[in-house]
Amino acid sequence: MDKFITVDDRKFQDLINECDYKLLDVRRPDEFAEGHLPNAVNIDVENPLFDEKVKSMFPPDSKLAVYCRSGRRSALASEKLVKDGYKGVVDLVGGILGWTGPVVR
Repeated sequence: MDKFITVDDRKFQDLINECDYKLLDVRRPDEFAEGHLPNAVNIDVENPLFDEKVKSMFPPDSKLAVYCRSGRRSALASEKLVKDGYKGVVDLVGGILGWTGPVVR
């Protein structure tokens, strides 16, 4: 089975700026509303419909850059995405807490 990769803040920024990655914030909607990365789509990984929502928004060949608050939920989401057949999954180590780029508030 394929795996996702975990990258640091700098590499994550490079990937979302230079490559065709879709940005997926897997936190709760209230957390997303407090601040999120520009152009991120919010789908709560703890929502029972997470898999269905992702599949409805992103084709299976999508490259997904995933983050949460600290990295725990994004790792869980990344595992689910790989299991569902997504190949280009990248997880931000440390989550938004470790992010030094712009944040939309």
